[in-house]
Amino acid sequence: MICPPLPKYHLEAQASIILHPGSRHLRIGRPSDSVPHTVLHAIARKRRPGAQPHADPFLVPQAKLEPESVQELEECRLKVSHILQSSLMSDGTRRFATPPQQIAAYNKRIQPILEEDTEPSPPWVCSDKEYVVGDEILSLHPNLEYNIHFPLRRGDLNVHKGLGGSISAVLADLETIWGHCISTILNVPLKDLKFYRAVLIIPDIYNRDYVKKLTHLLLTGLGFGGCFVLQLQNLLQFPCKC
Repeated sequence: MICPPLPKYHLEAQASIILHPGSRHLRIGRPSDSVPHTVLHAIARKRRPGAQPHADPFLVPQAKLEPESVQELEECRLKVSHILQSSLMSDGTRRFATPPQQIAAYNKRIQPILEEDTEPSPPWVCSDKEYVVGDEILSLHPNLEYNIHFPLRRGDLNVHKGLGGSISAVLADLETIWGHCISTILNVPLKDLKFYRAVLIIPDIYNRDYVKKLTHLLLTGLGFGGCFVLQLQNLLQFPCKC
């Protein structure tokens, strides 16, 4: 019995890899996967002897807004509040907005409930690897000399003046993280990426120069045969690398 050849769209789906990088997690997978693989979008690199320690915070620091930005946010909040007041609830009744003063007074009367942490802490892992990627970072022993880097912050490249904050260092971290996830999670050898196409998902607000660097990383650094960028409903296609 001769099996019929697979449809072309099926072959293209199997030869495509979707990457959705975020500030906290990286979602990666094939179009045929029911759900993407989600891993911590960070890398821990072994610190050189005598080098300065560095660790990006796990939680994104609170943004310092200018007075103009605060005023703009307040205007947006008022617009949303007015829209909600003019809309009906699911049972057909009118919606009434609670005054902010009443909410603040209620919050002052509420006392937090403290619960004892009875769950045992996870066992620490000792490692001598040059770098550790993903969720394994959370289990590294605190005394190990690793620098922790999150290459993205607030949907943009985490470029800063500290250690590992240059654009070249951030791109190198991304290349290592993505390459590690492709080879270990998707079981795709990096040498075979020339037969694959990459789909890069970016937020609706982005830095065009950074996107060009990311596509260059996918095509030249990792060696994908082709790449296109998906921004919401807009599809920006890039030529295949020959």
